[in-house]
Amino acid sequence: MAKQNSETPIEQNVFQKLFSDLKDPRRTSKGHFLYPLNEILFLVISAVVSGSTDWTAIQIFGEVKLDWLRRFFPYRHGIPSHDVIGKLFSRLDTVRFNECFINWLNSISELSGGEVVSMRWENYLWLVR
Repeated sequence: MAKQNSETPIEQNVFQKLFSDLKDPRRTSKGHFLYPLNEILFLVISAVVSGSTDWTAIQIFGEVKLDWLRRFFPYRHGIPSHDVIGKLFSRLDTVRFNECFINWLNSISELSGGEVVSMRWENYLWLVR
């Protein structure tokens, strides 16, 4: 298993801060989950930006790019199945997710001085429908 850097990357801090208000719909009184919400969100966004267009493709992206993903988050239990990802997103507050996502994109633009890659919205929109 690849180790995460000992220092928390600024990208992770920004991502966690901007998505921290997004309620995890899986929460119960125990709250025990193998896959933290922020890891799943980062996986999904990374995969969709890279062209993935369904839950299975997102899972495969994660399995192939696990070492890269671990540069940002630990992924101690690896990549969730496409069923876990799909069930989570079917219960997620998509309006709030969209707000968090737009805020994150704006912060990336600020951090990079406006040097960002444009995204194809049709690849992203199926997530929030």
